[in-house]
Order: sequence, then structure tokens, then C-alpha cells
Amino acid sequence: MGLGSFFKNLFGSASNKVESGVESVKNVANESAGKSDEFLSGLGNKLSDAYDAAKDSASEAISKASDMADDAVETIKEKTAPMIDKAEEMIDAASEKASEVFEDAKEKVEDVVEDVKEKATETYQAAKEKVEDFTNDKNEENAQ
Repeated sequence: MGLGSFFKNLFGSASNKVESGVESVKNVANESAGKSDEFLSGLGNKLSDAYDAAKDSASEAISKASDMADDAVETIKEKTAPMIDKAEEMIDAASEKASEVFEDAKEKVEDVVEDVKEKATETYQAAKEKVEDFTNDKNEENAQ
């Protein structure tokens, strides 16, 4: 029993120690995996919370910017309305004045055209009478 027992005890105890070491490594690995899962889960939650907070802040900022833009548009409308009204009044007055000037010019042109027609008719009649008188005078001279 001596030497066989010795080797059996030696290798048996080494085998037990290896199995015990493997078991310890498994336990440490399982604990590490569990802690990693907890850490990653916590990190995921924190990232999700940060994303939600950033999204909410951005939505609020966009809403405020939209409200400010609407207010600015209203302010511009209010401040420019009197200027637009004044411009419309000036345009209406200018249009009315232009119509009056056009009507005056039209009447004057019509008067000038009428005068020219009258003078042309008078000149034509006077020329016609002179030609007739001249023709009559020549006919009388030739008849004598």
C-alpha cells in the first residue's frame, strides 16, 4: 500500500484542488457577468434618461423659439400697418392725380385736334375759293 496509495492520494488531491479551482473560477465569472449586466443595465437606463431629458429640453426650446417668432411677426405687422396704410393712401392719391392729369391732357389734345381740323378746313376752303376764282378769271380772259 505504500507507493500506490501515495500516488493515488497525490493525484486525487490534485484533482480535487483543480476541480475546486475550476469551481471558484466559474463562481467569479458568474459574479462578474452579473455585475456587468447590472452595470450595463444601469448605464442603459442613465443614457435613456439623458436622451429623454435632452429631447424634452429641445422640444421646449423649439416651442419657445416658435412663440418668439410668432410674437415677432405680430409686432412687425402692428408696427408696419400704419406705414402700409399711409403707402396705400399715397398710391390712391397719386393714382387719382394721374387720372386727373390724363383727363386734362386728353381734353387739351382733343381741343388741339379740333382746332387743327377747323383750321385745315378753313385753309382748304380758302384755297379752294382762290383756285375757283383763279380758274374763273382765266376762263373769262380766255373767253374774251
